[in-house]
Amino acid sequence: MMKVFVLFDIKNSRLGNMGIRLALEARPTPPSQLLQGKKHFDDCLPAASTLISKLGGEIYEIYEIYLSTTHYYQR
Repeated sequence: MMKVFVLFDIKNSRLGNMGIRLALEARPTPPSQLLQGKKHFDDCLPAASTLISKLGGEIYEIYEIYLSTTHYYQR
C-alpha cells in the first residue's frame, strides 16, 4: 500500500515572500485514471485552495510524493 502526499509550495507576500509548504494526503488514484491524465493533486486542490486563500498566498509549485506504508512511520 502506498501513501501519496501532495505538497503545495505557497508564496505569501504578507510574510515577506517567505515560502510555506502545505502537505495534504491524497486518496490513491486508480492506475486507469492516471493513464487518462488524472493527477493525485486533483483531489487535494479544492481543500488546498481553501486553506491557501485563508493564508493569503498563491501556489507556485506542486509536488507529489509517494511513500510505501512499509517505510512510513508516525510519531
